[in-house]
Amino acid sequence: MVKTSRLLLHNDLTVNSDKLRKAVVKLLLDVISVLVILGTVYLLFPVGISSNEDMYPFMREGDIAISYIFDRDYKTGDVVFFKDESGTHIGRIVAKGGDTIDINGDEKVYVNSYPLSEEVFYPTLPGDKEEIKGIIADNSYYLLCDHRTDCRDSRYYGTVPKERLLGRVFMVIRRRNI
Repeated sequence: MVKTSRLLLHNDLTVNSDKLRKAVVKLLLDVISVLVILGTVYLLFPVGISSNEDMYPFMREGDIAISYIFDRDYKTGDVVFFKDESGTHIGRIVAKGGDTIDINGDEKVYVNSYPLSEEVFYPTLPGDKEEIKGIIADNSYYLLCDHRTDCRDSRYYGTVPKERLLGRVFMVIRRRNI
C-alpha cells in the first residue's frame, strides 16, 4: 500500500507541474499578445505629451495628443506632430506648398494676401526678423503654434517638409487636475 500511495503522489506532482507549465506558457503568450497589440497601436496612432504651453489654448502642458499616421492629406488648420534635429514637436498648419505667407508687424498672418481666419488670441509677430514673406515650397508646410508670443515654430526654423510630418492630431486627452 505504501508503494501505491507514492505512485499517486508522484503522478499528482507531474499533473500539477504540467498545469503550472501550461499556465506559465499561456501567461507569456498573453503578455506577448498585449505587447504586440500595444506596439501596433502606438505605431499607427503615435502619442505625444505636451511639455509646454506652445499650443495653448488647444493643448496645455501635460495633455496627451493622439495622432493618425495614414492620413497624409494635410490641410490648413490641421494640428500635426513633426520631427526635426532637436526632437518631436507639435504645430498648426497655416500654409502649404504653393501658398504665399506674409507676417509683418501688424500682428496678423497673411496667406495668399488674405488675413488668416483663425481663433488665436495671441498676436503673431515675425519673430526675430522684421518681416517674413515668401512662397512655401511644394510638399512643405508653414507651422505656427497657437501661443504665438512665446514659442518656436516656422518663424524660427522655416518650413517643414511633408516627410518630417509624423501625423495629424485627432484627439487630445486632458490630464490636468486628474
